[in-house]
Amino acid sequence: MNPTYEKQIGDIGEGIAEKYLKRHKYQVFDKNFRSRGGELDLIAFDLQDRNLLVFIEVKTKISNKYGGPIQNLTRDKVYKMWKTAWFYIKSKKLNKDIFRLDLITVKINKLTKTAKIKHLKAIGLAS
Repeated sequence: MNPTYEKQIGDIGEGIAEKYLKRHKYQVFDKNFRSRGGELDLIAFDLQDRNLLVFIEVKTKISNKYGGPIQNLTRDKVYKMWKTAWFYIKSKKLNKDIFRLDLITVKINKLTKTAKIKHLKAIGLAS
C-alpha cells in the first residue's frame, strides 16, 4: 500500500477519534507528538476522571488484511508509548505523575462511509 495513502487513512482515523473523544468529555490539547523513542497520536484530559492525563494511540483500518486494528498494537508499541509519555511529561514540565494509555480503533467502511470505533482504556504491559 502507498505510504501517502496510509498516512491519509491514519489522519482520517485520528480526526474521527478526536471527535469521538470530545463527545465523550475529553479535552484534546495536543496531537502527533514525536520523539526519538516514539509517537503519541492524541493527548487529552479525561474530564470525567479527575482530569486524568491520557495518551491515545489511534489505529485505523479499512480492511482486515494483515489483521484488524487491535492486532497491530504490539507489546513493543505499548512500551514505546509509555516511554514517550514520560518524555512528554518531562519535556512539557507537566506536574503529572499519573497517566493512562488508551487505544482507539477506527474501522472505516468505504462503501457505507461509516466508521466503527472501539475505545480500550488503560492498555498496558501485561507480563
